[in-house]
Amino acid sequence: MALSRATTQTRTALVVLIRDKAGDPATDAVGNTIAEAQRRYKDDDVDSELQQFLKWMHVEVAGDNPTQSLLVTADLTPNATTGEVDLPAPIALGGASVYKVEDVFGSITVAIEYVSPHEMDRHNLVYLNSMPGRRRYTLIGGDLTSAALRLKVIPSLGATQTVRVWYVAAPIVPGADSDVVMFSDKWEELICLGTACGLMARDDEATMQQLMRLQELKQQFKLNAPRLQGSRRIRRRRRGVS
Repeated sequence: MALSRATTQTRTALVVLIRDKAGDPATDAVGNTIAEAQRRYKDDDVDSELQQFLKWMHVEVAGDNPTQSLLVTADLTPNATTGEVDLPAPIALGGASVYKVEDVFGSITVAIEYVSPHEMDRHNLVYLNSMPGRRRYTLIGGDLTSAALRLKVIPSLGATQTVRVWYVAAPIVPGADSDVVMFSDKWEELICLGTACGLMARDDEATMQQLMRLQELKQQFKLNAPRLQGSRRIRRRRRGVS
């Protein structure tokens, strides 16, 4: 038997491993398929729990300071009078966090500082308007017809001005049976055990050994999460300058 490197498992293969760890295999001892009605967990339940656990892993990797590999952008044009604009659905509906907002001047971008909605009226708009890059932004609630969040930038420049919103990308989860998860195969045990424990938690059936092993794997994953974020820019300081 030739040696080969491990490969990332497909969703179908992961479901088999998850069921084994949950004590609810899809086949009997001789390989005959067990009807879904006779299994403890339905395929939809396993798939739902798997997706929830993969989302948890994604959030851990994103952390508080994600790198550009985990971010997506949207160029928006606030209203020239109010400075308000609708946000993309992932942000507006509360599922994603805004990482940063920038003014776009051709090929040049200037970061806009965030302030809370209660601080918006404390800023000197004349001062801000006379200083490029001194604009501020905040997130405000929707109107009576929508509860979605909106972006508000002050001061409004009285003309159309593009702003670029950076936010954490939505988790990628497998949809088809042949899809693979977006994590290294070395986290296979974590994914399978975490999903299995999630299924068994409904009836408090996970063993102490399983829960302890899961906690150990989660800790290892959290320690490795910064490495999965990728490289990031490190600001250099000139010698003698604090």
